[in-house]
Amino acid sequence: MTRTVRQTNINPNQPEDGAPRPFQDFGRARNLVLLGDPGAGKTYVFKEAAAAEGARFIKARAFLSTPASTLAGQTLFIDGLDEKRAGRGDRDTVDALVIKLFEVNPSKVRISCRVADWLGESDLAALQPYFEQYGETPVLLLESLSRTEQLAVLAAQGAGQAEADAFLAQATDRGLGDFLENPQNLIMLWRAVQAGDWPATRKALFEVSTNLLLQEFDRERARAGSGSYSAAELQLIAGGVCAARLISDIEAVSLTDQEGTPDIPGYRSVTFFPPERVQAALGRRVFDAGQEPETVDYSHRTTAEYLAAEFLAARVRAGLPFGRVVALMGGYGHPASELRGLHAWLAVHLPEGADELIEADPMVS
Repeated sequence: MTRTVRQTNINPNQPEDGAPRPFQDFGRARNLVLLGDPGAGKTYVFKEAAAAEGARFIKARAFLSTPASTLAGQTLFIDGLDEKRAGRGDRDTVDALVIKLFEVNPSKVRISCRVADWLGESDLAALQPYFEQYGETPVLLLESLSRTEQLAVLAAQGAGQAEADAFLAQATDRGLGDFLENPQNLIMLWRAVQAGDWPATRKALFEVSTNLLLQEFDRERARAGSGSYSAAELQLIAGGVCAARLISDIEAVSLTDQEGTPDIPGYRSVTFFPPERVQAALGRRVFDAGQEPETVDYSHRTTAEYLAAEFLAARVRAGLPFGRVVALMGGYGHPASELRGLHAWLAVHLPEGADELIEADPMVS
């Protein structure tokens, strides 16, 4: 299956270079970096490309521990830089990678990493001592699945053409179109429905979907660090981030440790939860890559509205005045138009306030 990518480190004078292109178009590049959200298909793309080129696919952890003599001169697809790192503050792994690359001197090298764990220009600069020998190194971001790619993923799960078409149509009609854009999300939704049936209510559907989006499916990452938190442990944290994002109308959340900007504040600005847990939540599939390097945003607005309303309902029950929450969402007794979805979900999560919320916006009902 061909996947589409977009180069992120383009020359400002050549914006056309940032147009989506097949991954294979970059086959001649001596070196490249492939970024993607959790479950976006980085490993699959690398395995397929390595097989097609007769190259060697190897995990970053194994690359660093394998004798250089057994790797020398080969084209290497080094997968999962994020799996080797102890966290975003871990720069030692990249330094070790550069040293090993000089020892191995592969004919070509491709490195993959999760978007949330890639340190942008900082990582690229750290790799430059090796990369600069061979000119520009493209940094590529995996694009969402196209319709053709979605059908290919479902076909690999055993779905026939008609069955796959019907499934995609139902998922879209039920407001789960975002699940179709990521291979892992699509497979998880498919398996969940095959194991039972579509949930009976929209609330039940979002309960299932948000739980799936907050799980860490990479077994290696789930052993320790940010990957060890359960979906339940991160649910309200993700909701808190989404609430802040929606109500303040910022562009994204920065993954850097700095304060950020008014439009893209740093993750540490979410002060009502431990920063390490906020960072862990931002690395789950509820969030995906923002438009700016080292930033993330909600993967889909309706999911963000559901989680944000759940968080706000919990805060009201913990003592936050209901009137203050309503005031944050609008004025003159009505919610702002862009927050009507959040307002509607709040009526579902906070039934004791539903009458007032419905009166403020009849569309809630």
